[in-house]
Amino acid sequence: MSTAGSLFGLITISEEVTTVGLEGAQASIFTDDTLTTTTFSDERGAYMVMGLEAGSYDVTVNLEG
Repeated sequence: MSTAGSLFGLITISEEVTTVGLEGAQASIFTDDTLTTTTFSDERGAYMVMGLEAGSYDVTVNLEG
């Protein structure tokens, strides 16, 4: 029986005393230095990737501008 997991997070920036979600940021998911998948954050800065195998992942975030 196979199982799959999910990876989710919130991409934000601190502006003075407020935390603001960043819409449209690209989250790249890597396993062992190999790009596994990418996704983009929603209007709240949230992202989710489903269907990942169990293990450790590195996440990098890029936002134009």
